[in-house]
Amino acid sequence: MPHAVQVPDIRKVDLPEARQAIPHVHTYLRECILDGTLKPGTKLSQVSLAAQLGISRTPLREVLRMLQARHQAVPGEPGRPARHQPHPAA
Repeated sequence: MPHAVQVPDIRKVDLPEARQAIPHVHTYLRECILDGTLKPGTKLSQVSLAAQLGISRTPLREVLRMLQARHQAVPGEPGRPARHQPHPAA
């Protein structure tokens, strides 16, 4: 099994329990995208990113789905990581 690589500068966030964490994680990852912490093309391993953030993969998957809906993440295929994509020009 390949070792998941951590995304530099992503930190564990202090979060409420379970589903209540989703808005907080969404806001944090969106800020990371906007401030350049997550650069376009960055591979996002759910296992590694969830561990770095201190959450389970279930709320992380929901956050990635939300970012995908806003065109800020490209979903990975089964067994492959998602990727951050640049925000499309308005």
